Amino acid sequence: MLSVFTLLLLGCTPQGGDKELRYSDNYFPSEWKQPYATLRLANLEIPIELKLEAKGTERELQLINEGVVMEKETYRVTTEGIWLVRLRDGETGETFAPELPLLRFPMRVGEDLSWEGKLVIGTREIPSRAKIHTSAETITFETGVTEAVHVEVALELDDGSPRPAQRRLAFWFVKGEGPLKREYGTSGQEVREPRRIEKSG
Repeated sequence: MLSVFTLLLLGCTPQGGDKELRYSDNYFPSEWKQPYATLRLANLEIPIELKLEAKGTERELQLINEGVVMEKETYRVTTEGIWLVRLRDGETGETFAPELPLLRFPMRVGEDLSWEGKLVIGTREIPSRAKIHTSAETITFETGVTEAVHVEVALELDDGSPRPAQRRLAFWFVKGEGPLKREYGTSGQEVREPRRIEKSG
């Protein structure tokens, strides 16, 4: 629940203009409009299909290759914002407790959010914190050029090492379509983005 976790707005000058994000802009609809995508794992490119299951406020995005669900991304969408709940599934799944805020409604592009909680991997709970930055970006996909809200997440994990481990997440939300692109790790270690399908005939 929103009241359970720390969600702080840091007073900073918006980048990318004074655009205000509203729930009515539909940055994560309950129907997925671009079912074809590519999942890049290091130097490996895997063609996937995307299936969205929407139940109440939950959006579960399934990444499917040859009929097999390779990964899952779980989000929560309400009139107050969009949160990341979980990445992947099974023992390697990573759950954010509480959920990680990505966008809030209303907010202006360029505002920052912050989060503090635990990253749960299997039975391990790692105290963590994050800074979340938003910006406007014109992005080019195989499917075309579009305007997006870029959400950059800088994670710090107190995993017992002398210095907190660093992780990066990034999302590109397109109005009326959802998070069309997602990156995980440094240097594009894992990327999901739309794929163009050539029509025959």
